[in-house]
Amino acid sequence: MSKLRATEREIAAIREDLRTRTRTCGDDFSMTIEKETFHDRTKAGRSLVFLAAALKPFTSTKPIGSIAGFPISLQRLEARTNLLIHGKQTYQANVSDNALGTIASLEHALASIPELLQERETDLQRYGKQSDDLTKQLGQPFEHDGKLSAATARQQEIVTALDITKNQASAKVDEGAAEIADTLEKQLPETTKKRLQKIAAITT
Repeated sequence: MSKLRATEREIAAIREDLRTRTRTCGDDFSMTIEKETFHDRTKAGRSLVFLAAALKPFTSTKPIGSIAGFPISLQRLEARTNLLIHGKQTYQANVSDNALGTIASLEHALASIPELLQERETDLQRYGKQSDDLTKQLGQPFEHDGKLSAATARQQEIVTALDITKNQASAKVDEGAAEIADTLEKQLPETTKKRLQKIAAITT
């Protein structure tokens, strides 16, 4: 899939996530963790930190709750644990030892979705311009077409000359071999010639 098409799909997914996202700022904060609903950020953060600490390295959880209309899950790599927000796209926040810091990272990831959309729209414009430029270039004649044709013709001349030289060399070898055979035949004694003729008669 081209970058252009992939970016178009990503933009469509982010736009749908923006329509899904509900407000969590200020007093509107609310999230669910393991079926318990929290309106207090500190308590919600402590619950997330506790769950993250219980995870073994290189493991992931199934959704453990939700926030702003999206399921969330935990993913531990080595010493670091990430919070994943699952919409049409996946958004990432960090779990730290600080409860409020963890919630702040989560809310920042949600608040940054419009900024991410703007970045992808800028990418789409750049990819579109690149595609248009390439299309225009493909429609133009190759500026070195004459030189390429001349080089190709010269290459063919060289190949042909090499073939002729090879054939001439082969013919000279054959002529030399025949000449040597004729000379040897003249130099052989008559008795040896007769023996060779008998051997040839037996073997053919």
